[in-house]
Amino acid sequence: MNSQGEFVSSKIEIVTHNCWGLKYISKHRHARLSEIGAQLASRGPPPHIVGLQECWTQADYQAIRRHTSEILPHGKFYYGGIFGAGLAILSKWPIIESSMVEYPLNGRPTAFFRGDWFVAQAWEISKLMRGAIERGHLTIALGDFNMMPLSLAHQLVTTHSRAQDVWMTLHPDSASYVPAGSAAAGKAGVELPSAWHNVTSNGTTCDSALNTWRWDKAKRKKLGRGGGEDRAMTEAGSPDPRGKRLDYIFVGQGPLTAARWTVANANVGMTMRHPTLKCSLSDHFSVEATLCLSTASESSTPAQPMSSSLPKSSINEHFLPIENYTAILAMISKYRKREEKQRRWRLGHFACQIVLTIACHVAVWWASPPSRGNYIAFILMLVATFGFAVGVLDGLIGGLFMTSELRALNEFEWEIVNVRNRAVEAAAAASSRE
Repeated sequence: MNSQGEFVSSKIEIVTHNCWGLKYISKHRHARLSEIGAQLASRGPPPHIVGLQECWTQADYQAIRRHTSEILPHGKFYYGGIFGAGLAILSKWPIIESSMVEYPLNGRPTAFFRGDWFVAQAWEISKLMRGAIERGHLTIALGDFNMMPLSLAHQLVTTHSRAQDVWMTLHPDSASYVPAGSAAAGKAGVELPSAWHNVTSNGTTCDSALNTWRWDKAKRKKLGRGGGEDRAMTEAGSPDPRGKRLDYIFVGQGPLTAARWTVANANVGMTMRHPTLKCSLSDHFSVEATLCLSTASESSTPAQPMSSSLPKSSINEHFLPIENYTAILAMISKYRKREEKQRRWRLGHFACQIVLTIACHVAVWWASPPSRGNYIAFILMLVATFGFAVGVLDGLIGGLFMTSELRALNEFEWEIVNVRNRAVEAAAAASSRE
């Protein structure tokens, strides 16, 4: 949209891809990400907006930019976070303004391996999107959301942001597939989908049997010896119980816009292999979508096959079933108890380390005399130093970080209680009208 409020294009090609570019951890990182850039540059039709996740280094980002600079001349690499944000945006059009919004609930820094709390993230994202949609903007949210279709997090985004999941817009039946419960589904007599069906119909982007990074080591070794293509053909038709859809493109438009955007296409991309390494380009596949613009005069024209219009968001508030808010409140209560326990433990450890450090310093007075060597005194001082350092770290986490986390949790709880109360009132009003 230009400064006059007019759309600069009647079609938008969107791509989101988790590149798996963890420095020192991801194998063949730079070669894979460079090839991702080459594939974006050769894509037809060329993309207009690309969102990249887990692109952690400037070198990898610049490698992608060198390939895509002609079709995507504008880009933004995000620097937030202690180790970086791992996020980048490439665009056909100038990026007028950009900012990073940190999630208030991120979990303990010592439990980074667990990831963030995705329900709380979804709530924050839905608020940001709803604000943009209500101001009349075409709003696009994309990325690796680490949530399953129709999960609580997914429902929060689609309900409270008033945006649509473009994949479910075109593939509404895909939400019925739950890979985590595939074993149970098999017991119920439901045939497991094939890997290819998962990719083309269920939107699988992660843990697909078609992705070489989900093969065992013995099978991956065959890639360099010409066995990869035969393996890929075998996996395409085989059952795929682990495949998940974790990557999304959400789109919403405000009630003030005369134009109507239509989801013309949505597909899983970046399924090709690296030309020389023969491995998948990432441990995730991409999600790609095409949005088409029609004016008010064209809105009565029948849509093309496999197209779906995005309804303009109403100013009326939408709610989840009340039991869903109750479930979120139960999660908050459980999380609070765990965090409070952790805070007590860490502050108690800090206090014990102070006592231990003092005791070690006092014990040095009775250490072995110099004639026999001061190794005992050295050990005592070493224990005191490292123990106190760990105690101080736990004290900072328990006294500062976790206190802040619990305060943010109280804010989140208030917001959920508030929206739950509004949902109860809305349900009572609707019941009285009947």
